[in-house]
Amino acid sequence: MWDDRLGELLDFRRQFGHVQVPRGWPDNPQLACWVMNLRRQLRTGKLPPARRQRLESLGLRWPGGDELRRARNVRWNRMCDALAAFRRTQGHAEVPSNWSPDPRLGPWVARQRHQFRAGLLPEDRRRRLEDAGIEWPRERGRSQSRDREWERMFELLSAYRREHGHCKVPKGWTENPRLARWVLRQRHYLRTGSLRPDRRARLEELGWKDSPALPEVVLAPPGPRERAWHDFLKSLRAFREAHGHCSVPRRWPWNPKLARWVHHQRDLRRRGLLDRERILLLEALGFQWRGRNPSSSAVLSFQR
Repeated sequence: MWDDRLGELLDFRRQFGHVQVPRGWPDNPQLACWVMNLRRQLRTGKLPPARRQRLESLGLRWPGGDELRRARNVRWNRMCDALAAFRRTQGHAEVPSNWSPDPRLGPWVARQRHQFRAGLLPEDRRRRLEDAGIEWPRERGRSQSRDREWERMFELLSAYRREHGHCKVPKGWTENPRLARWVLRQRHYLRTGSLRPDRRARLEELGWKDSPALPEVVLAPPGPRERAWHDFLKSLRAFREAHGHCSVPRRWPWNPKLARWVHHQRDLRRRGLLDRERILLLEALGFQWRGRNPSSSAVLSFQR
């Protein structure tokens, strides 16, 4: 078996020019696992001397830890230089994920941002990236590039209002389909209660008329189960009006039945058993399917 795997490794080297078989390689997962175990045995000194000599006679070797670290540093510096070159030509460091001149650069920049948010980016690399023009997000879920894009679209909407006297950009507007799609997204965020308050205020100051209050609960059709469901929906609406969200704590002592009902709706939707009509009614209240579900320790915050 060992000789068979060794033969497969030699075939791999003839085909690709190296012996760095990727972990979980789909073309031959058994070979990938064998190479991983072989490298572990080499690293820990547990490989029999005869097999080690066989590998050396065939010129098979893998880089050590120091060599791998040096190679990774070289690659990182090369990508950072590419980012600096991108900024010099484009005027910013917001590399598109599918940038055709170098498709690897966009995902690499995204990884640096992720490492920065996770606190895993070394200080020297952070400084080099900032020198290359990268701007860090000010808080989770936000980025300066998206903020700038929102501002650009808001200015286009302002120009549209000055010309037409209103903000109701037609759906599929041929003169600027991008603005039409952006306006549709803002309407959706308004309906679901997910638009940032500062942006909602700016749209309202502009004369935006699609800022409805919470929708009225539709009267339940006949039937005790339907009536009970709509009664809970009314209770959730009252909770939303009082607290500004629909994340009822799972152990909420003032209405434990409502807390259990909210958790049950999420479970039904996750299993695909919640009616579409009910999903729409809940989302109209700003219901979040990945709810925070605060524990009982968070209940005190609802008393303030």
